[in-house]
Amino acid sequence: RQVAIAVLRAIHGDDGTAGEHAAAEFAALCGQVSAALERQGGTLLFAAGSQLAFVVGYPDSHDHNAEQAARLVLETMQQAGLRLGAAIGLGTARVLVDGAQTIVVGALVDEVVALAQDVRAGDVHLTAAAASTLVRAFDIELPSAGAEPSTPARLGLRRTPEALSARSRLVGRERSIAALDAAWAAASRGHGRADHSE
Repeated sequence: RQVAIAVLRAIHGDDGTAGEHAAAEFAALCGQVSAALERQGGTLLFAAGSQLAFVVGYPDSHDHNAEQAARLVLETMQQAGLRLGAAIGLGTARVLVDGAQTIVVGALVDEVVALAQDVRAGDVHLTAAAASTLVRAFDIELPSAGAEPSTPARLGLRRTPEALSARSRLVGRERSIAALDAAWAAASRGHGRADHSE
């Protein structure tokens, strides 16, 4: 099935140690993400060490799996007390259920986990499929022309409704749209003609 996989990774200090305080914050983060998944849809896959992963698209799948995962990742990174990086992937994977445990099998999981290993605090790396889908609703920073082939795209801020509206505005049809607006206004006042076809 088509799913979105996200991995959140806590970024610790240069010495690589988390400490008891950071461990407690990470445990709280896991609870926060689990609660958000229950509300919004999705399943926690694992939480171990400094990483947690979740899947969106199981048990319910829809066309906005990647966007839902991206929203949850950005909200978590803004609200959490930890310094976090993340990676998001979109693709096909097998979902297995063993009792209360949900397991996702496939190359997609390995790809997203690998992407998360090199993130810096505040960064969200994307697979190519996730980037091409999320560009409709988010600012996406694509690799530069001279970048290494393995350089991932990065997720930016969610577009505002105003920005989305401006992006989808019809250009070059101002006269036609003005005529339609005038006709609609006249019809709203009881003027004009209604055509009925069967």
